[in-house]
This record gives sequence, structure tokens and C-alpha cells, in this order.
Amino acid sequence: MVRDSARQRAIEYPADWRPRFADAYRLELQAWIDGITGGQSSADMASALDGLVAGAVAEAVIRSMRDGGRTVAVELPSIVATAF
Repeated sequence: MVRDSARQRAIEYPADWRPRFADAYRLELQAWIDGITGGQSSADMASALDGLVAGAVAEAVIRSMRDGGRTVAVELPSIVATAF
């Protein structure tokens, strides 16, 4: 929600993010189920490697937040680095 008051603008975010993304998660899960039941190649789906990279990015975001927003490098696990 965006609020304008006294020539100032503020954006309010809900305390719980799940309702905002609930439809997207349902659609993503349904596409995954449809792909598996329909014999779709798993190459078109997210992999364990994708999950490891996403986890490394999330850890970098947390390190950055704890350090005042400083830019930090994403440190990929060695197994990920050798996969590329």
C-alpha cells in the first residue's frame, strides 16, 4: 500500500509475504506436477544446482544486510563453481 501524507510518500509492506505470492507458488507447483506426470524433461525445470546458487545468493543478501547494505560477493559452493 502506498500512502501520501504531508508531501511524503511511504510504502507499507505486509507482515506475511505468503498471500502476495500464493498464486505464483500454486502455479509453479502445478507446472512441476504437470511436467512430471506428462513426462516433460527435467531440463526445463529448476535443478538442485539452481537451488544451491539461490541459497548462495540469499546468504550474500543476509551478509550485506548485516553489514549496512555493503555490496558483497556471492560465494558459490565449490561443487557449483565446477559445474559451470
